[in-house]
Amino acid sequence: VHNNYFFLRQLALQLDKVLPGYTFVSCFSQSKDELVIELNNAKRSFFIKASLSPTFSCLSFPTQFSRARKNSIDLFLPLLMKKVQQVFVFENERSMGIQLEEDHQLIFKMHGARANVLYAHQNQVKEIFRNHLK
Repeated sequence: VHNNYFFLRQLALQLDKVLPGYTFVSCFSQSKDELVIELNNAKRSFFIKASLSPTFSCLSFPTQFSRARKNSIDLFLPLLMKKVQQVFVFENERSMGIQLEEDHQLIFKMHGARANVLYAHQNQVKEIFRNHLK
């Protein structure tokens, strides 16, 4: 229920009230099905944790997150230091996006076992978090 269009639409509306102006400062993974994004507005950090397990996928928003020193990989490097412009939902889809400066997008596809996070630039997908999914 939490990954349907109607829920994501409400989530995007709420995030769009908070995130514009935040800067994308890090994106990393410590396990094959988990992605952590840190946004910052010079006063505070905002974390998005995408848990994309084939059995259960969800987005959560921890107030803080400690990165492990080992087994951690940086992802979506072209997005670093780009400012958030808008958070939106794709019409009638289980997908939500974050529009950043210079036509960069981070897209959350919340399609159950096929959930994924994509990085797109100028409407072309450049990187995929879960590479085995096309």
